[in-house]
Amino acid sequence: YTFFRNNMYFEAIPHLIGDALDSNKILYPSGEGRVSFVSRKDIAEAIATVLTEVTHPNKTYEITGSQAFTFDELAKQINPRMKHSNIPEIQYKKILQSYKLSDPVVDLLLSMARGIKAGEFSHTSNDLESILGRKRLSLSEYIKTLKYVV
Repeated sequence: YTFFRNNMYFEAIPHLIGDALDSNKILYPSGEGRVSFVSRKDIAEAIATVLTEVTHPNKTYEITGSQAFTFDELAKQINPRMKHSNIPEIQYKKILQSYKLSDPVVDLLLSMARGIKAGEFSHTSNDLESILGRKRLSLSEYIKTLKYVV
């Protein structure tokens, strides 16, 4: 066996920040929780490496970013004028329901926000870079791929 314990993907950021690219406001109940986002492309490459090498049996890899960011820090990385508002969970739930999401999806997204706030996504590890043999994609590099109005 070989286990990959993946942290939250960069590709989730646009969904977590809603219309922040237009409004310059991230409305998210994350408190001071941190997330060490990671690229799905890097993960795919690492999995392919593990599958094609015989040096990974009976291992568990923590697949994370190199640094964990608060949503305040994430906002500033996206745009220096962007702000994060740590809204109450009930307000976030109403926003999600306004998108006509099913109750199970709303519950999942609320659970993710609670996990972020509790620090469940803040762990960092160098396992990914060790497998890849190179630096992983950074948050600032990923942000350059987002389309937004400054």
